[in-house]
Amino acid sequence: MVAGTPFYVAYVPVTDDGGKVVAMAFAGVSRQSVNSQILKYIFVMLMIGIICLLIAIIVASGAANKMAEAVSLMNGSIMHLVQNEYVKIDKYLNRGDEIGQALNDTNTLVDTLHDMRLQFNSIAGIFITVHEIDLSEDTFSEVQCNNEQLGKVVGKSGAMAGHVIRALTEDYTDPGSRDSMLDFVDLKLLNERLAQRQMISEEFMDSDRKWRRARFVVSDRSETGQVRRVMFLTEDIDMEKRGIASDL
Repeated sequence: MVAGTPFYVAYVPVTDDGGKVVAMAFAGVSRQSVNSQILKYIFVMLMIGIICLLIAIIVASGAANKMAEAVSLMNGSIMHLVQNEYVKIDKYLNRGDEIGQALNDTNTLVDTLHDMRLQFNSIAGIFITVHEIDLSEDTFSEVQCNNEQLGKVVGKSGAMAGHVIRALTEDYTDPGSRDSMLDFVDLKLLNERLAQRQMISEEFMDSDRKWRRARFVVSDRSETGQVRRVMFLTEDIDMEKRGIASDL
């Protein structure tokens, strides 16, 4: 205690050549000054820690935002595919991590499906209508329809597939072909008729007296070989038939 003020002090003896203590060296610092320096050091370290934490939060937040945006971009691209739209991603493709790889893989998928769609359209363009029929559920869905009037009558999808296809056959088939076509479109007989085959077809004349060809093609079988789904396709063969007839 110096003049009533607490000090941290130290004493060092001063000796002569013979080793005899002849004086004392004294050094002291007030306790208040020491405590002030300690608190200042703690404050500086605390501020450095807070700044480092804020930087880490900002970096993590930026990475999380980029990841969330990447996921959103992939989701958007897939949603476009559901609507038969082929929209590729143009951001973050040069990233060298898993996010960049996933985005590039998504673009590859878009390109592949687009090419498959073009190939399918080139084949489906041959047919007037293409519908998939689920025999177990007795439902149908449109895959392709190049006849606007028929498309409006049938709709994009529906139930009672057997009844619908029979009614359409009665309405849109020439009387001379009607009986054979009604037998052909009988869905109850398809499993038996397609037991050893992948496709059956029937040529007929429609209500406009134009030649058509109808096909049933197996698209799915059960493990026991039962036909579960078929593609029903109708094709315009009028020029082909009349050309053959004229040659004869």
